[in-house]
Amino acid sequence: MRWLRVGSGVLGLTAVLLLLLIAIGVFDPHPVGELVWTAVPHTLTIPPGEQHIFWLAQPLPVGDFTVRTTVRHQSGELDSGAGVVLGDGCTAVIIALSPLGYVTIYQTASITHTCSPITDHRPPITGLPWQPWPHVRTGEAANELWVTVADGQMRVRINRELLWAGDIPIQPTQMGWYGESFGGTAVYHFSPPP
Repeated sequence: MRWLRVGSGVLGLTAVLLLLLIAIGVFDPHPVGELVWTAVPHTLTIPPGEQHIFWLAQPLPVGDFTVRTTVRHQSGELDSGAGVVLGDGCTAVIIALSPLGYVTIYQTASITHTCSPITDHRPPITGLPWQPWPHVRTGEAANELWVTVADGQMRVRINRELLWAGDIPIQPTQMGWYGESFGGTAVYHFSPPP
């Protein structure tokens, strides 16, 4: 009987310690690499039925990096999406979410005017078509988008929850904001994460 009390006490203490460690964020993901720059707030207006990319002037660092931003549907068409695009001049990987609770990750080619010959023949990513995901905040609520590129791998988190991980077919050199509308005009606001 005494061993049962001691075991219960140790188990209870372990549970409290584990909850405390979770609460202070010990097990939370951490950015990869050094902080190189911080994006300034930006509003992206997407015309009816179009896709739009706004490339940022600052190049991405060579090697491992993490990109974090907060995306918020400000107004307009709900049947739309916005997010981050990573490119190398010829190929881009688009990560977007919708205020209706959907997400997508896909690769596209020839999206900029400067396309150099492809020397790395890695296969394209096996992404995600638009599909619902329970961790996306809907409506005008802000969503934190977190993309980590390290050792040829990419991890995508939305609101700190892992959405996708896999090989990235490019070494991104540029980053931009992406928006798409399936109906009327949509307006999204990008800002640094809290």
